[in-house]
Amino acid sequence: MRTTHHLFSCATLTLTMALPITLHAEEKVELNPRVQPETIRDLMWVWATPSHTKEGEHTLATWAEANAVQKMQLFNLQNVMMCGAGLPDNDEEAIQLTESALSANRMVWEIAGDDGLHKPPFSYKKTAARVRRMYDKYPKIEAVLLDDMTSLSVNAGFEAKHIHAIRDELPDSYLDVKIWGVVYTMNMRQPKVDKIIEALDVVNLWVWNGRDLADLEEHVAFIEDLEPEKPIVVGLYLHNYGEGKNMTLELHEHQCTTALRLAHEGRIEGMVFLTITNNEEITRWTADWIAEVGDQQIGEP
Repeated sequence: MRTTHHLFSCATLTLTMALPITLHAEEKVELNPRVQPETIRDLMWVWATPSHTKEGEHTLATWAEANAVQKMQLFNLQNVMMCGAGLPDNDEEAIQLTESALSANRMVWEIAGDDGLHKPPFSYKKTAARVRRMYDKYPKIEAVLLDDMTSLSVNAGFEAKHIHAIRDELPDSYLDVKIWGVVYTMNMRQPKVDKIIEALDVVNLWVWNGRDLADLEEHVAFIEDLEPEKPIVVGLYLHNYGEGKNMTLELHEHQCTTALRLAHEGRIEGMVFLTITNNEEITRWTADWIAEVGDQQIGEP
């Protein structure tokens, strides 16, 4: 899994800022109370990795190396997750990168602990202070993301208490900032992960091994059974990183159409497209598919 993070700092880092309490069925967290999505396109995100960007113009053939804005433009989407190394620990650089993607309607920033990614003691005091400053300046930042949380971080000692500690650093005026966490289906049943999922505001669910995509709906159902009112945002890899090979068009079409159906059914509240490996067949199919289904009204396939 270390390869996952070095490749694309894998999957998503969104921090919901709320009080450290247990949510009951009648206390459902809203993904973003300031935004009311109407179409499927409103639920779609691109995963941007600034450290992997190559300068210059890009096409669907080089989508993996495009910057955040180019990725959005090529897929005709407006929501971005800024990931990879996470929110820089330098305010000037953090502002510069955020400014570069301000054309987005919605933005999520991955965050790392004060001592770096996946490193104890998992203190977020300095990071949370930076998140507060950035949110004050850019209120479209609606969440922070904890990437590789149930894999690399858990293996290093990360627990639910660390999520609660992040929230303790965010006063009530920052409750609109949500905490998202990347949850991999392959380890979501491991000890302590259930408490971590409970502590999150939003589950960013990823299927690492392509062979497990056939059971995508069952993976979503597991989270639904564990935390019935927890918002779920499904990650959609455009490369089969778990098995070290290209994503087949058949598997990709299956995961996309399954996610679309689940979105219409109200079972998931978003989908994220991610790859740092170019595959024009897959990215072109994805762009065409988004053009076909993106304007569907949610709940009206």
